[in-house]
Amino acid sequence: LLEGFTGTWCGYCPRKKLAINALRTLTEHVAVVSIHGNSASGNGIDPFTIEEGTFLKSHLGIPGFPTGVMNRDTFWDVNPAQVASQSFVDLAGEAIPVSIAINSSLFGANLSVTASVISETAIADLKMVVYLIEDGILYDQASYYDGDPNSPYYQQGNPLVNYEHNEVLREILTDPLGDIVETLDPFVASEMRYTTAIPSEFNRDKLSIVVALFDENGVAVNAQFAPINEKKNFE
Repeated sequence: LLEGFTGTWCGYCPRKKLAINALRTLTEHVAVVSIHGNSASGNGIDPFTIEEGTFLKSHLGIPGFPTGVMNRDTFWDVNPAQVASQSFVDLAGEAIPVSIAINSSLFGANLSVTASVISETAIADLKMVVYLIEDGILYDQASYYDGDPNSPYYQQGNPLVNYEHNEVLREILTDPLGDIVETLDPFVASEMRYTTAIPSEFNRDKLSIVVALFDENGVAVNAQFAPINEKKNFE
């Protein structure tokens, strides 16, 4: 799980996309959630800020934007040049005994999500967080790289007009710190179901679900993602 904290007003934040793109060239086993927020001074307002994201920024002690957090346990250096050398790449795809499946369906404006968990061993004290994210949102992004010839954003302007924002956190369907998962017996699946109404301004063709499981210390032990209306089997 990679939670990236960002802001449309933040001139350094375009490098977050570059770092995530670099990460995805190295592994497909990463669930990304981009959590937007306003500036601490109040001078920078981000229209994609939601209450749960503001809570997580405070809870995780986010020092500034952009900041990435791996598994809610380790800060991630949001630097495209440093992605390959970071431990997150080694963790991604590591086999663990707990698996997640996702099934969702949209009827009209009503989204239903079933998140299932199964374990090879008996396990307790897990919590689940279910995120709704959206890709392909076009909105201006501040950029301090217009004058940097080493940046792909060189001479692209400030702001970057109609910049494409991806993995934007739209809603958390659970408690931001997770809903309790019942104690798991070996190879007996547990299902948790959620519903929410999708606002008309969301692009329903670009929505996805991210599900993350956390241990008793609040550290993510597994994460999974799937577009809405698509079933993801246990993995």
